Amino acid sequence: INVAGILCAILASISFVLGSVSLGAAVLWSDGCHLVDIITSDFEPIIGSKAAMVANAIWNDTNLAVAFNMTDQLDWQSKFEEGLAVIDDVNVTDIFANQVLSPLDRIQEGINMITATGLGLINQGTTINNEVCPFDDEYTKVDIMEPWLANTDKVSTPWIMKTTGTHADYSRIGDESGSE
Repeated sequence: INVAGILCAILASISFVLGSVSLGAAVLWSDGCHLVDIITSDFEPIIGSKAAMVANAIWNDTNLAVAFNMTDQLDWQSKFEEGLAVIDDVNVTDIFANQVLSPLDRIQEGINMITATGLGLINQGTTINNEVCPFDDEYTKVDIMEPWLANTDKVSTPWIMKTTGTHADYSRIGDESGSE
């Protein structure tokens, strides 16, 4: 009886230990399954509303742009393609000819029609050199055709400064010449 009693006590103790461990594991397993069900349906109670939006979108295989309602802001490709479609219909050559070359041609025609009388009138205004109109320069047709060369050899401006009563000087930077 002593051996049987000791053996029963040991086996009963082991049974109670194994029973309590398996009961604890079953409870944890069941609670874990319910917790995973809750978490996977909505992460908000666990991690907060902002992070839950991202986690829910990732878990449910939803695009983050859709989850954050930013599809319009990030849909640049369709807008880009619409813009390209508009550009495809534009004839740049015609627009350039009508809006750039045509006005330049009219200006050139006007310059070509300048006569000696016209230059005389221009020079009347630019050689007055008084308080109201302080200019003292005479222009030729070459000056009008290439105005960047008109004053390359001059040190001072053709107009007189009101503040000083003298000509302003054409200051150059570094070794810049008058034609630059």
